[in-house]
Amino acid sequence: MKLSNLLHAALLLVLAGACKSKPVIIAEDPGPVPSSQTDSASVPSPPMDLHKVQVEDIFSTKRYTYISVIEGDKPFCVALPLDLNIKKGKTYYYKGGLIMANLEKLPFKKEFESVFIVAGVSESPSLSDATSASISDGVPIKDFKMVPLAHVDGEIKLSALFSNSTSYDGKKVIVHGNVVKVNNGIMNRNWIHLQDGTVDSKSQKYDIAITTQGQILIGEEVILEGILALNKDFGAGYKYDLIIENASKK
Repeated sequence: MKLSNLLHAALLLVLAGACKSKPVIIAEDPGPVPSSQTDSASVPSPPMDLHKVQVEDIFSTKRYTYISVIEGDKPFCVALPLDLNIKKGKTYYYKGGLIMANLEKLPFKKEFESVFIVAGVSESPSLSDATSASISDGVPIKDFKMVPLAHVDGEIKLSALFSNSTSYDGKKVIVHGNVVKVNNGIMNRNWIHLQDGTVDSKSQKYDIAITTQGQILIGEEVILEGILALNKDFGAGYKYDLIIENASKK
């Protein structure tokens, strides 16, 4: 993950109003951690973006899985969207991360003043087995059988958005399709992926990420209106060439 515009990204990712299952992000993980932000004895200072950690303990809430880990000889805590497949004693890999203030006492033997939040972990250093299922509320629909969608006034096909994206940048757009993936409660918003059946020159279905405050289900047919943005990097692996933000159902 590219860690550009560190300060700007940190400000964008501050979450208002902490609760027990929602950590507060305070900065990206650029490598060494200033002692003024965290306890240097509890948080590692990795020289590379790729982290290799071994899990010592696990604790899950409704939205997050917290894992007490060791990288080298340094213990720290990692938080990721709920993943019940993490196992004690196993080794995992991840890239990047954000440092967050830990506003609750976690039921671990060690105490951590700060925690790293990541989009997901992998059992392979190549991250080849990292799937969206590890950061989703449910298994994403990989082979969604698209039923022909009735035309909706004002809708823009995903093929048109992707092929002529600059003309829609910063503008309100209406899209209509089926939801194939949902991640709720990440960075104080819900994230979905929408497909409308249009395909590219390689017959791959166009798929667009959308953020919303609404509750939307996997497999649901929806009409959404939001603002198209280009080249957005939210940190923690959430980087998109195209994304529709602050969408609402129509």
